[in-house]
Amino acid sequence: MFGTVRPRPCSLPDVERQRYRRLYCGTCKGLGSHFGTHTRPILSYDAVLLAAVVDGLTDEPAEDASCRCPLNPLAFRPTLDHDSTPMRMAASVQLALADEWLADHAADGTALWNTLRLALPRGSVDLELRTLGVDAPLQGLSERQNRVERPGVTTPAEAAEPTAVVLEHLFGGLVDLEDVASPLVVERRRLRRMGRALGTCIYLLDALEDLQRDARNGTFNPCLRADHGNYLPCSDRVRETEALLLAASEQLGADVAALPWRRNRALLEHAIGDALPSRIAGAVAAARSASSAPAVNALVHQRRLPVLQRWWMSATAALAAMWRIVSNTDPSGHKKRRGNNTPDCSACDCSGCCDPCCRSDGPDGCDGCDVCSGCDGCGGCDCSC
Repeated sequence: MFGTVRPRPCSLPDVERQRYRRLYCGTCKGLGSHFGTHTRPILSYDAVLLAAVVDGLTDEPAEDASCRCPLNPLAFRPTLDHDSTPMRMAASVQLALADEWLADHAADGTALWNTLRLALPRGSVDLELRTLGVDAPLQGLSERQNRVERPGVTTPAEAAEPTAVVLEHLFGGLVDLEDVASPLVVERRRLRRMGRALGTCIYLLDALEDLQRDARNGTFNPCLRADHGNYLPCSDRVRETEALLLAASEQLGADVAALPWRRNRALLEHAIGDALPSRIAGAVAAARSASSAPAVNALVHQRRLPVLQRWWMSATAALAAMWRIVSNTDPSGHKKRRGNNTPDCSACDCSGCCDPCCRSDGPDGCDGCDVCSGCDGCGGCDCSC
């Protein structure tokens, strides 16, 4: 959950927009208060959406509060009480999923991600989730996802299943939270269905938006097909992903409309019913273009190069460009004439020609002049090598 589902604040009524800002800053404050200030940068829009869901299900709204903004210490931001159930729940789930995201990247062999994981208070997260009564299978999500993902074999529906299952259990367990309205217990099945649809949307939308980048880097994406050791965007898989996304989005919108929210209804209906379908349409259009354009397909399957090799290639290209500027030469190595971009072929004796265009395929680098322009008073050009 890293920013897939978010509203457009400018399209919200003033009351809902202020409520969303309180949810956003309250979740940020909750991360810092319960798990340390260094965890606040991992805040995402999807965690704020979860906070809005939990807040909308509770009998009593979280109390208003304020905190000093870490990005602007001179400003105080309106928040919700960071000790309230919605803020604790959102912060804990965000940190647990961030740990799984880092574990997934660490499985690729980069030691940096394991180092970053050490900075996360995973023990505190587990304790907080148990205190809240959350028993969703958040731990080990990255391992389950890696077992499912087989390049060129796993279908979009199979690839989205681990994320869908985790959010299905998570949303189904929301009715067991201490402050959630007791009549909502009968809505457990609908909440589970909503969580499953949300998990499917998050995974598949991310797959469409990262399609070209994953093809370039050679990383797994359910919309790629194997082609002689390379992975290219597949139009059939893009269409399958589009159908799954549309079905999940419709189910998500229907469940949000049917649930008896205590508050935040307009905010959730806008984020899920308006902003999400618009983003899906944009991702589908980009993926269709990538899977149908031969020129793009010829480029996107290049493998990821080692970091040092990529740095060396970039540095070499930069040095070559600087040398051409200093030495006043073009990319082919010819020295440029002052005032124009034509080569200066010293082997060509063009008497009276002010702007010769030399062909460089003959002996001594010149084979006569194709065009002689700007000759004044020579009665024609006699260009010979």
